[in-house]
Formats: sequence, structure tokens, C-alpha cells
Amino acid sequence: MELQRNSDAPTIVKIEKIIDETPTVRTLVFSDEVLSNVLPGQFAMVWILGINELPMSVMISQEKGKAAFTVRKHGIASTELYSLKAGEQIGVRGPYGNSFTIKQGKILLVGGGTGLVPLIRLLTFLKKTDDVTLLIGSKTKNEVFFEKNGKSNS
Repeated sequence: MELQRNSDAPTIVKIEKIIDETPTVRTLVFSDEVLSNVLPGQFAMVWILGINELPMSVMISQEKGKAAFTVRKHGIASTELYSLKAGEQIGVRGPYGNSFTIKQGKILLVGGGTGLVPLIRLLTFLKKTDDVTLLIGSKTKNEVFFEKNGKSNS
């Protein structure tokens, strides 16, 4: 049974850990039982107090009951989210959207930047016997992240 929450009001969570992925990308880890169980391809709305709300794919975490958002500082809202520190709070709503159809066998995944987030989550749903190739794109070598065995550091 899928966990449900009020989709009209954000649930407030505290950022517990920050992982610097690149000079402009970081992953914010927090406890949330609902978002820790989203399907690959689903997303959440993230509310930054006094700034705005933006859609974000939910990153995997190796820790039970934890979820994460991987954000690149770019616009006003994403830069503010990127700038938050451990102990600060954000609001989350969701999950929203449909999940990917999970295939088996020989699989090619192609993504770049923060668009890798749903693909990394998808990797955790594939079988060890699947023949998976993940192609990662980036503007520069310094902006490549999630390359260690297709797993996040979180």
C-alpha cells in the first residue's frame, strides 16, 4: 500500500546531510518515509521558505527512510535550495507523476546533469542480470557526478 499525504500542504523536513557532487551541484539528504519509497520517474514539489516551489526528482539514499534532492545552482530558487545548510528546513509535497515502465534485459540509459537523478533511482529497480549501459553527459569533466558504479554518495 502506497503511503499518502495531503498534497495541498507541504510537509516540513529538515536537511540532515549535504553532499557536494561538483562545484555547482549538491545533494540534500533528509528523512521522509513517503519520498524514500517513490518509484523511478516520480517527482516531488520542493518549497523553499520565502522563495518559491520547484519540481525535483527524488534521489535514492542508501539509508532507510531517507530521501534526497540533487540540485544545480542555476536560477533563483535552485540557487537558494543549493545554498541551504544542514539543519535548515524545506517543504515537500508529493510524489507526483507516473513511474517508468521497468524493462529487463539489455538496457541503455542516457542522461546528463540533474536529469540523471531519475535514472539512478531506476538502476536500483533493475535486476543484477540485466545488461545495463549508462551514458552520462556533462558540459565539463568537473561537472560529471554519480559516476561511481552508477550510485550516489548519499
